[in-house]
Amino acid sequence: MLFKGVIIVAGIILVSISAFVLLSSNSENVLENLIFEKESQIPETIETEKKMIHSPWAGEQTREIKSLTARELTGIPKGHGVGMALPAELNSYPGPRHVLDLSEELNLTPEQNEQIEFFYTEMSQQAVPLGQQFIEIEREIDEKFADKSITSEELNELLKNSSEIKWQLRNIHLQAHLKTVDVLSSEQISLYDQLRGYADD
Repeated sequence: MLFKGVIIVAGIILVSISAFVLLSSNSENVLENLIFEKESQIPETIETEKKMIHSPWAGEQTREIKSLTARELTGIPKGHGVGMALPAELNSYPGPRHVLDLSEELNLTPEQNEQIEFFYTEMSQQAVPLGQQFIEIEREIDEKFADKSITSEELNELLKNSSEIKWQLRNIHLQAHLKTVDVLSSEQISLYDQLRGYADD
């Protein structure tokens, strides 16, 4: 009887030890899997952080004038709008320069051509000198930041002058679009939008 009891107890102990070993093994596997998952996420996390830190302006530090694109730098002193008249251009108010470029396609009459030539000449005569002034002010701002000589008072004055000229330039270009649309027919305006890629054929 005593021997049977010993056998039963030994069996219970053996089962308990087996269960413990199995549980420990599973725990180690779970722990290893967790560690592997965490480690595999580290490169992705680092890459995400790099993307968040990396500036969208990287590479632009080589610009001649940091606040201006190459297109603005060359176009503004020549009296070009370079996006200043987009509220008009993209809302079916053609600009004089592009209308003249498309004069044949739009079938402009001699009278229309003469009027739009006048609008374009008037716009250019006003925009060119102001555009040159604007570029020089932006160049001065850039240079003063570059050589670390800018003061708060200088910055205030330069920005005030730059903003005033930019306002005048936008007004000149938008007014030219406003005048141009008045001498075109609705058919010519629709065709202009199609030719410029703003509307379907």
